[in-house]
Amino acid sequence: WYQLKQIQENSEYSDLNILNIVETRWLSWANVINNFHQIIEDVHSALIQHSDNNPIAKFLADSLDTEFYIFTKFLADILGTISSMIKIFQSDYVTLSETRHQLSMIIETITSDFIGTEFFEPYYGNHLSKFMNENLLTSSDLPED
Repeated sequence: WYQLKQIQENSEYSDLNILNIVETRWLSWANVINNFHQIIEDVHSALIQHSDNNPIAKFLADSLDTEFYIFTKFLADILGTISSMIKIFQSDYVTLSETRHQLSMIIETITSDFIGTEFFEPYYGNHLSKFMNENLLTSSDLPED
């Protein structure tokens, strides 16, 4: 915990805060994952720096592989989609026709971003598609399970 706080203090992202897990509502997880990606390189560097003396730091540094990034980028995208949907349904006045329309839009978004159809490949969401483009990954590079 102390090392994470130290990374936070030394990071160029001074507006980020490290919270205890109990301080984070599940609807905020999209923001948590996005903020995590802003500091992950600093965390990874600190883990590598301590990996010679600390087996846990070595294990964590080794765990930050491509599959980890793919999973967390996907998580940021899907949680962002779910968060948008929840915010719509938390408004003071929601009609049945609006609900049907919003659900249809969410289904289309999830299908286009994460599933695809027989006619088109999935878009993979903003974070994951950007990561895939930056690292020259294709859909065949994604984990299947």
